[in-house]
Formats: sequence, structure tokens, C-alpha cells
Amino acid sequence: MRIKEVHLETHCPDELKTFYTQTLGFPLQKEKKNTFTIQAGKSRITFLHNKSSDKPYYHFAFNIPENQIEEAARWLAERTPLITLNNQTIYHLKEWNAHAIYFRDPAGNIVEF
Repeated sequence: MRIKEVHLETHCPDELKTFYTQTLGFPLQKEKKNTFTIQAGKSRITFLHNKSSDKPYYHFAFNIPENQIEEAARWLAERTPLITLNNQTIYHLKEWNAHAIYFRDPAGNIVEF
């Protein structure tokens, strides 16, 4: 299964657009007032402005090749703080037979590579 597109609400679309397109370098696919879409591999993420007083946040992941996790951690750490636990930034997920790195974006979303 491949996710083609996901829509996420946010209270800070301008900050997220800057973060994902300029800080992380994802291509901007389309943009409307308070809404934008980035391309992430073969998937798209659309961030929609939530006009209520809520500040929604999510946990989502970008799949990367296992053999690139250390390189990705170094690359990402140059751009944004990584979430650490016990002085570790790369987590071994035994139940998934995988490794992951985590960070927060400006909206408070927990993002995983």
C-alpha cells in the first residue's frame, strides 16, 4: 500500500511552508491562501489552515532506506533539533525491525524518518 496524499490541519501554515520547503527542501507542489502541498517521494502532504482556536498536531513518518538512517540523522540535525532519549537520536524499533529518528516541526507535529 502506498499513501498518495494526506491532508493535515495546522494553526501555522506559513511557518510550516517555510520549514518544509526551505529548511527541509521538499518541493512545493501547489499553494492557495493558507493551504499548501509538498511532494514527499511519490506522496503529497497538504497542510490546511485550521481557523479554530485548536492547535492540531500529528505523528507521521517519511520512509527512507534503512542504510541511510545515520546519514539522514546527520543531515536532519543540521536543520532542526532531533528528539533525544538517553542521549540517543536513532531509535531501534524491535517490533518493527526498523530504526527511526524523530523531530518536531513548527506546529508541534512529531515527524519520523
